[in-house]
Amino acid sequence: MKTQDYYDLASFIKTGSFDAGNTKSIFYRGLGQLTALLYNPATPALWPDYLKPAQPIVSEIYDLIFERYNGSSRKVIDSLKRASISSYFTPPEIAQALVSAINFKKIDSILDPSAGTGNFIAALPDGPTITALEPDPLSFEVLTQLYPGINAVNKPFEETTLSKYDLIISNIPFGSVKVFDNQFYASRNKDKIASTTRIHNYFFVKAVDHLNQQGLVAFIVSSAFADSPGNEPTRQFLLKHSTLAAIVRLPGEVFTAAGTKPTTDIIILEKRSNNPMSWKDKLFIKSVKIEVDNTSVPCNELLSNQADLMIGTAHTKGQYGNDQLSLSCDNPIDQIADRLKEVVKTQLQEHFNVPLTPSKPTAVLKPFIDNSLRLSAQELEDKFTLGNLFVRNYKTYRIEKDEEGFYLKLIRDIKATDRVMRIINLRILYTLLLKAEQTEGLTEQLRKRLNEHYESFHFQFGNLNDLANIKVINKDSQGHLLLSLENRKGKTFTKADIFTQRVTNDKKVLDAPKSLSDAIIYSLNTHNQIKLQTLEKLMGMTGPQIIYQGVEQQLIYLDRLDGVAGQWAPVTKDLFVSGDIYKKIEAVKNSFPIEYDDLRQTHLDSLSESLPSRIPFELIDINLGERWIDERLYHEFLNDFFQVDTALIYLISSDKYEIKLNKESNISKIDFVVEGKTTVVSGRVLMEHAFSDTTPKITYPSTNDQGEQIRITDHQAVRAAQQKIEVIYERFNTWMGSSDKWRPAIEEKYNRLFNNTVPRCYDGAHLNFESLAIYTPYDTQKNAVYRNLQQNGGINDHIVGAGKTLVMAISAHEMKRLGVANKPLIIAKNANVSAIYREFILAFPKAKVLHPEPKDFKPKNRRLLFQRIMNNDWDSVIISHEQFKMIPQSREVQGHIIGQELEALESDLATLNAQEKTRASTRQLKGLEKRKDNMKAQLNELEASIIRDPYLMDFEKMGFDHLFVDESQEFKNLLYTTRHSQVSGLGTPKGSQRAFNLLLACRTIQGQLGNVDKGITFLSGTTISNSLVELYLLFKYLRPNALERLQIRSFDAWAKVYARKSYEFEFGITNEVKRKERFREFIKVPELAGFYTEITDVVNFKNFTVDKPIVKNHVVNIPPTETQSSFMMNLVQFAKTQQGHYIGKPFLTEDEKKAFMLIATNLAKKMSLDMRLIDPEIPFEQGCKLDRCSQKVSEVYHACTPYKGTQLIFLDLSTPSAEKWNAYDELRHLLHHKFNIPLIEIAFIHEAKNPKQKEKLFEKLNDGTVRVIIGSTIKMGVGVNVQKRIIAMHHLDIPWRPSDFEQRTGRGGRPGNLMAKAHNNNIVDNYIYAVERSLDSYQFNLLSSKQKFIDQIKDNSIKARRIDEGSMAGEGGDQQMNFAEYVALLSGNAHLLEKVKVDKQLKDLEMQYNNFISEQSSAQWNIDRRVQHIAKKETLLQNLQLDIAARNELEQFPDGVNKPEKRYYYPKPVSIHGRQYYDVKEVGAWLLKGFNDIDAATAEDVIFGAYGPFKIQRSGFSAKLIIKGPGNIGYTYSFGIPNDNPTLAGAYIKAALDGQSNLYENAKKEITKTIEEITYYKKKLTAQFDKAALITSLKTEVNRLEKLIESEAESATIKP
Repeated sequence: MKTQDYYDLASFIKTGSFDAGNTKSIFYRGLGQLTALLYNPATPALWPDYLKPAQPIVSEIYDLIFERYNGSSRKVIDSLKRASISSYFTPPEIAQALVSAINFKKIDSILDPSAGTGNFIAALPDGPTITALEPDPLSFEVLTQLYPGINAVNKPFEETTLSKYDLIISNIPFGSVKVFDNQFYASRNKDKIASTTRIHNYFFVKAVDHLNQQGLVAFIVSSAFADSPGNEPTRQFLLKHSTLAAIVRLPGEVFTAAGTKPTTDIIILEKRSNNPMSWKDKLFIKSVKIEVDNTSVPCNELLSNQADLMIGTAHTKGQYGNDQLSLSCDNPIDQIADRLKEVVKTQLQEHFNVPLTPSKPTAVLKPFIDNSLRLSAQELEDKFTLGNLFVRNYKTYRIEKDEEGFYLKLIRDIKATDRVMRIINLRILYTLLLKAEQTEGLTEQLRKRLNEHYESFHFQFGNLNDLANIKVINKDSQGHLLLSLENRKGKTFTKADIFTQRVTNDKKVLDAPKSLSDAIIYSLNTHNQIKLQTLEKLMGMTGPQIIYQGVEQQLIYLDRLDGVAGQWAPVTKDLFVSGDIYKKIEAVKNSFPIEYDDLRQTHLDSLSESLPSRIPFELIDINLGERWIDERLYHEFLNDFFQVDTALIYLISSDKYEIKLNKESNISKIDFVVEGKTTVVSGRVLMEHAFSDTTPKITYPSTNDQGEQIRITDHQAVRAAQQKIEVIYERFNTWMGSSDKWRPAIEEKYNRLFNNTVPRCYDGAHLNFESLAIYTPYDTQKNAVYRNLQQNGGINDHIVGAGKTLVMAISAHEMKRLGVANKPLIIAKNANVSAIYREFILAFPKAKVLHPEPKDFKPKNRRLLFQRIMNNDWDSVIISHEQFKMIPQSREVQGHIIGQELEALESDLATLNAQEKTRASTRQLKGLEKRKDNMKAQLNELEASIIRDPYLMDFEKMGFDHLFVDESQEFKNLLYTTRHSQVSGLGTPKGSQRAFNLLLACRTIQGQLGNVDKGITFLSGTTISNSLVELYLLFKYLRPNALERLQIRSFDAWAKVYARKSYEFEFGITNEVKRKERFREFIKVPELAGFYTEITDVVNFKNFTVDKPIVKNHVVNIPPTETQSSFMMNLVQFAKTQQGHYIGKPFLTEDEKKAFMLIATNLAKKMSLDMRLIDPEIPFEQGCKLDRCSQKVSEVYHACTPYKGTQLIFLDLSTPSAEKWNAYDELRHLLHHKFNIPLIEIAFIHEAKNPKQKEKLFEKLNDGTVRVIIGSTIKMGVGVNVQKRIIAMHHLDIPWRPSDFEQRTGRGGRPGNLMAKAHNNNIVDNYIYAVERSLDSYQFNLLSSKQKFIDQIKDNSIKARRIDEGSMAGEGGDQQMNFAEYVALLSGNAHLLEKVKVDKQLKDLEMQYNNFISEQSSAQWNIDRRVQHIAKKETLLQNLQLDIAARNELEQFPDGVNKPEKRYYYPKPVSIHGRQYYDVKEVGAWLLKGFNDIDAATAEDVIFGAYGPFKIQRSGFSAKLIIKGPGNIGYTYSFGIPNDNPTLAGAYIKAALDGQSNLYENAKKEITKTIEEITYYKKKLTAQFDKAALITSLKTEVNRLEKLIESEAESATIKP
C-alpha cells in the first residue's frame, strides 16, 4: 500500500488541480489500488491492520468530498468506491504501442467509451475529432483538465446517444455486470439484448454498432472474453457484422503498476457487413480445451493454433487462484510494448493486404525441443493423440504438446520396446474397431486382426492385466481402454466381448423432425432440456413462433429455471405442471415475460387445473407443537387454557418450547396437577411435555432385596400424566376447531406448505444412449436415468434384480456428457465395487473411469491417488464405502456446521437472558452452557476421528460434483437428537462416523451447487430398512432446504408433523401384555408419501413387470412344548425381580443387572428356537420348531424330486460347530435320519469358505446336486444367485429388520426361477415358523409393522390420511389383517383379539368418514370452479352476441347484386391501410401485402385494416392474422395463416367470422352441461354420513374391552 497515493488524491480533491503533489501518477495508474476507500473511516477498529495507516487520510478525503461536492457527495463517494475496485488504467507504453500500429490515414473521428483519465487519448495523433466518455466524476475532472480540446462527456456508454466513428479505442470494463441500454431494448434485437448481461460483451456489440463501414474497434479486454465458451454467441454475432483484424494476448505483468495482474487481449475488429467469414473469424468464435500444466483449461481456438500471438509463458493459475489460461513475462514493459506493436502491425498489414516489412525476431525462452523429436500430422494421423506411447529408434516416448505442436518425450524407465510396440498396435486396432462399429466400417476384418495381435501378445507377455504389463500400459493416456479388453473371472482373465461381437449401438442420425414434438424429443435427448436454439434450427422457425406453437399444442410452456429468482425458459408440460404449483402461479402472475403476455392466462389455466385438491381444515391432523404453526396461535391457546397471561419461548438449539405463566393459575396448580408418591408435576410442565410429545419421568425411592436404594417408576402417576396430556390434546383440537379466526389461516398455510406440489411423471422413452454398448435398458431404467438427469440427484429405490447398477452407470455417464456433472463419484460396498466398474466399462468402453486398487489407499500412496483424482478429467471415480471413509472431508464445511449449531445455542442464550431471572431461567441458562460445551467436544471428537493424513487435500478440493451412494442403507446410522428415548421402534441417535462423513460430503456438493437439494443420488432396494427414523434421515441427507422450509430442524420436529405416539397393548419379550409407547400411527400420510416420492424413483413388484415368481407366505403356528412353557414362567419372574436363580444363575454381576432385559431377550429368542440352546442336556421334544420345519422340508423335498426343486432354510441364531450342540447339525440330522434326505444333498452356506467355493456351491444348487441349503441372513441374504430351482424357503427365526427379511425372500422371488414357473404355478412358498406366546410373535409383529409402514410410504397412491404401521394389507379388503391381529392370533388372548377386530372395524369406518369429508370438500371446490366457468362462458356469449349483430349488419348486399356474384364480393368495403376494397381477390392481394409487410420480430399487435367494426390485425410474436370485433374476441381461420392464393386469402375474413355461430352454440351447450354438474355436486355436498352412530357405538365397545384387558394384565400369569 502506498499511503502517499491517498495524500495525492486528497490534494487533487482539495485544490482541483495538479499543482500540489504528484497527483498525475495516481490517475495514470487508476484508483484500483486504493482499497482503503472501501472502509468506513469512522470505525477504524474494524479495519485490517495493513490499511490502518491510511485511515486518517481517508477520513480527510471523505471530509473534503462532503465539503467540495456538497449535495452530490454521496454520488462521488459511491463512484470512488467503484473505481477503487475496478479502475485500472492502461500503461502509457501499451497505449502508445497500440496506437502506433494503426494507420490513421482514413480515420477522422475517434471515440474512447471508457476514457478514464485519457491514457489512450494522450497517445492519439492530432487531427481526428475525439469524443471521450467517463462516468466517474473525479476521473472526468482530470480528463477535462488534461485534454480541454476534446469532446468529453460525464456519462456511461449505455446512457449516451452517439453518432458513427472511424475508430473506437479503449480499455473496457469486464465482468458479469448487467447493463441497461434503452436503445438496445427498444430495438428488440435478441442478440443485442443478450449482450447486456455482461458489460464487456455489451461494449463490443455497441461499439461495432457505432462504427462507420471499414471502421475499427480496438479494445483491451480480459482474456476470458475470447476464451470463455459462454461468450461464443457474442463473438458469433460480432463477426456477422465485422471481421477480426488483429489479436494479441498480453501477460499479467502489464498492469502491475496499477496494482493488478490480469491476462488481457488486445482485439481489433473491422466493420464489414455481409462479408463471408474468414478462417480467422471462424477460429476466433470457438473455444477449445487445451492442456497446460497437466490441467485442462479453455482457450480461444485461434490462439490455441497461433501461439505467436501470445506474449509470455503460459500457466493455469489466474490472478485469483482459479484455473484459467494465464500468461506471465518478466521482460520490462517497454520490451512487451515493442513486441505488441510488432504483432499487431503485422496482422493489420496482412489484413489490409499491405506488403510486409522485415522485423526483428523477438527472443522467447522455451524448452529446447530437438526437431527430430517433432511429430508431423502424417505421423499422428488418427492413431495417436496427446499422452500416447510412441516408439522411435528402439526408444519409448510419450507424446507431449507445446505451442509449436506435438513432440516426443523420452520415458527412461522403459528399456525393451517390443512389449510397447505390441501394446501400441493393440490400442490402435481397438480404437479403430470401436470407430468402425460406430460408422459401419469394416468391423470383422479389424476384429480378426485384433484377435491375432492379442493372441500374439498373450503368448509372449501374458495377460494385459498382469502387473508387468499394467506398469507399461498405465503410462499411456488411453491405457485404461486396453485393460478393459480383459474381464476378471476369479483369479483368471477372459477376453472381452468385443473380440467376438459388436459392443456399440448403431449411431443414430437425426432425420428432419416431422413435428415440433419430434424436435423436442431430440433436444431433450441431446441437451437434457428444451434448447430453443436447437428447435429453431430443426424447425426453421423463430423462437417466439416455436413458443406460441408449443403452447397451442400443449407441448411447451414457459417456466422459471431456478425457482423464483431464475430466468424464464421453455420446458415440457410435465415439468411445468409439477412441483410447487402455488409458487409457479405467483410467478406467472407477477413476473411473466412481457413479450409473451398474451400467453399468461393459458399458463395460469394449466397451473390452476393442476393444483392439488385442497385439503379442508377438517381433514388436517394437527399435533400441538408443530413448528410451522404461527406462535401467536399457540399463545392464544395457552392464555385460554390457563386463564392467565402466558409467555411462549421457542429455543432453536434444543428445538423445544418453554412456557411461562406470568401469575399463578388454578388450571396449572389444581385442575391439571399430577401428584405422585413423592413428586408433583404442574399443569405448566405437562403442557411443555405435550408440546414435546413426551411423558414426564416420575419415580419414587425404594430398596431392593439387597437393601440398595433404587428409584422405581411411579406407574400410576405416569399413567395419570399421560391421560392429562391426552386431555390437553383434545382441548387443543376442540379449541382449534371452534376458532373462526385461525381455521382459514391454518388451512391456507397447510396447503401452501404440505399440499403444494404435484409429482412429475418421468418418462425416459426418448433417451437413446448412443454410446451405450451391449445393453438394452428396461423402460424402468430409462425412466430412472431421466429423473436423475432432470433432478440432478434423488433416490433410486429399486427392488433386487431391477438393474440399479446400470442405472447408476448410465446416469453418471450422461451427467458428464450433458454437463450436469463434471466429475461424478460412485461409492459402493466393497464386494460390489469391481462388478460396478466392469459393468460401467462394458456399458461405455471408451469412458475414462478410475477404479483405485486397495493398495492405492494405503497411507503412503494416498497422496498420489488424490492428486490423480484432482488432476484428471474422469468420467467417473468408483470407490468402496470404506475407501470413502479415508477421504478427508472439508474443514470449512465442518466449521460451517459447527458454527450453525453454536449460533443457534447463542441465540437461545440471548433469548433466555432477555427473560426474567427466575430460578427456572437460571437452570436453563446453565443447561445450555453445558450443552454448548458438550456439543463442542462431541463435534471436535467427530472431526478428529476422521481418518486423514495431515498433508492431503480433502473431498472438496478433488472436484467431485455429484455423489452416487450405492446401498445407501449402509449410511442410515446418522447422528440425530431426540427426547423420545423411551419409545419403542427408534434406532440409536448416536450415529456412526462414516454416516457423518457422508453428511459432510453431501453438504460440500450441495454448497458448491448453490446450497440446493441436488447433487446426491442414493441407490438401494431397501432405502428404509428398519425404522421411521431412516425416513427422516434420508431427508436430512438429501433435502435439508425442503425440511427447513417446513421448519423441521430435528427428528422431534419431523415426528411432531407426521407421527403420533400411542400407548397401546403389545406383547413384551416375555409374553406379558404391556402398555407401551410407540410411533404406530402416522398422519398426513399422503403428504409424507409425496415428500418421499417427489425425489424418489420407485421400482417395485408392481411396476417391474419382468417374469418372476410370486412369494407366498405361510405362517406355521407351533404350540410351545412343556419345557418351553415352564421356562416362559421363569423368564417372566426374572424380568420382574431381576433374580438370577429363575434362569439358572444364582448371582448376577453388576453389568448383568444393568443388562437384565438384554439377557431376557436373548434367552427368549433361544427358547423360541430350541430349549437345547439354553441347556444342551434337555432331551429332544416331539413337535418342536426344528421337528416341524424338517417335516415340512421333507414334504416339499419328496414332492419336487422329479425336477430337483431346491429349498433354502434361514437360521441366524446358531452356527455349525463340532464342539457343542447346535441347531444346524440337529436340523441336518433330522432331515437325514428321520426324513431320509441324503446328506450329500444338504449343505451349510458356512462350508463355502471363499468366493471360489461359494461359486461351486451355487452351481450345485442351480443344477440340483444340492437341494437343501441352510444359512444365515448375512451369509445367504445378499449376492446369492441360486434361484433357478427354488421351490420353498423356510425361516426358523425372524430378523429384526424388514430389509433383512426382504433380502431373504428375494433369493427365491427373482427372475430366472425356472422350476417354480414350470412346476409350482410360478409360486415360491415361504414358511415362517412361530411358537405361540413366545418372542416369535413379538418379533414377527414388529417386523410386519415396520415393513407395512415402509411399503405404504413408498406407494404414493395411498389415500388414507392416517395409517397404522402395524397394518398388513392383503390383496383385497376382506383379507386385511393388522399386526395386532397377529398378536392376538399367536397369543390366544380372546379379549385382545376381540378388541383388534373392533379397532379394525372402527378404523375402516373412520376412513370412510374421512373420505366422505374429503369428497364433500372436493364437491365444494368443483362447484366453485364450475360457477367461475359459467361466468366466463356467459361473458363469452354476451361478446359473441355483439359480434354476431355487427356481422349481420355487414352481410346486407346493396340492391341489384346478383346472387352468383356474392361469393366474389364483400357486401361492405374492406379497408386496408386506408384504401377500400370489395372484390375478394383484391382484398386477398392487399391483405397478404399488409400482413407480410409487418416486421416478424414485432412484439405488439399491429392493426392494418378493418371490415366495418371488425379490426384486421397481425398478432405480436405469434404472427397470426386475427379478425377482432366489438366483443374483443379474436377470430382466425386455418391456424391464423392466410393462404398465398389471393382469392383464397380474400375469403379469410368471411371464413373466420363464419365460426361465430359454432362458438355461440358450443358455449350454450357448455353452460347447460356445467349446470347439470353443479346439481350433482350440490347433492354430494348436502349428503349425511349414515354410519355416525355406529362409530360412537364402536368407540364405547373399545373402551369396555380396554378395561377388561388392563384388569387381566394386572393379575395375569402365563399359562403353560
